[in-house]
Amino acid sequence: MKLVLYDDAGRFHDVAILNDIAYLAKSINGMHIVNVSDPENPELLGHFETSGSIRDVSVSGDFAYLAAYDEGLQVVDISDPANPVEVGHYRTPRAVRGISLAGNYAFLADSENGIRVVNISNPENPEEVGFYDTRGYSWSVTSSEDGFIYVADKYELGIYRYWELGLDPRPVISADTLNFEQLEPGLTDTLTLTVRNVGQERLIVFDAIVEGEQFSTDFAHLTRIEYDSTFDISVIFTPEAPGDFEGTLTLVTNDIINDFPVVTLLGSCQNCVNENQSTILKEFNLESAYPNPFNSTITVTYSLPETSTATLKVYDLSGRLKSGVFDGMQQAGVQTVTVNADAWASGLYFVRLDTGGRVFTQKIMLIR
Repeated sequence: MKLVLYDDAGRFHDVAILNDIAYLAKSINGMHIVNVSDPENPELLGHFETSGSIRDVSVSGDFAYLAAYDEGLQVVDISDPANPVEVGHYRTPRAVRGISLAGNYAFLADSENGIRVVNISNPENPEEVGFYDTRGYSWSVTSSEDGFIYVADKYELGIYRYWELGLDPRPVISADTLNFEQLEPGLTDTLTLTVRNVGQERLIVFDAIVEGEQFSTDFAHLTRIEYDSTFDISVIFTPEAPGDFEGTLTLVTNDIINDFPVVTLLGSCQNCVNENQSTILKEFNLESAYPNPFNSTITVTYSLPETSTATLKVYDLSGRLKSGVFDGMQQAGVQTVTVNADAWASGLYFVRLDTGGRVFTQKIMLIR
């Protein structure tokens, strides 16, 4: 075994590696950035200087997150390794000795003040969103993908769950494609789609939107799925004419990080005839809200082909009802309502229309 050293004055406390670059946390004078693509000839690329002592470092994307002891958390832009620049800073109550990243959060070992939880979704403005006062003296911390925090608490190992802190929900579906059997005239086929929440926050399914006239679902109302729980949706194929059919099923959820899950629906029927075929449902529709994004008020328009009961509501990402816009009987025609959001916080909301035996959902974005 050949030993290769990178030496410099001062003490190194930690190292993180990303894309053949080593980020070295120094006890004094900050962080060294070293090219280790050739392990036998490590080369200094850049240096981030700080007045504090760097005890730990974690790297994600274009940013290095430093446990800077008395200086707290420092966020450094490393997109140009030769010229690292501090872009964000958060000072904790005590002294940060360790750091671990999980999604949009940094967990900081803050000495006798336990674990601090900092939202780093905006690296330029890290913000504390929670803390846990451990029993001992937090020296080091690491987190796992399955939602645990492991803390070297001076004289003991502390193990904690962090899903209660509000990390993102994440839906996983049982199939990307549902392929129905070829049907004989007058028959219906039903397949089950299972939705599992593998995220660390409650998953809310606001709607199951079907595109394709021959397909439908039994989804009837907003559904909440707890961590590691499942929910089944029955998808129904009822062809009204002979031919091969294709459609999609889109799940509208409160997962704002990933795209909504989309399932391809395939079915076939020869010589199918449905004497009760009706085109009425095609005419119920929720038009695009305007303007979207909006600042304080937004106009919602929908069409009713006949006098019908209609319920129009607005929910936030947590599934809380923000506004019961309308609930009652309305005459046939185009209906227009204005939603006032003066008292709401900026963010993503969902408009939900129940009418004509169908449910329509639409995303709206409030920006202050």
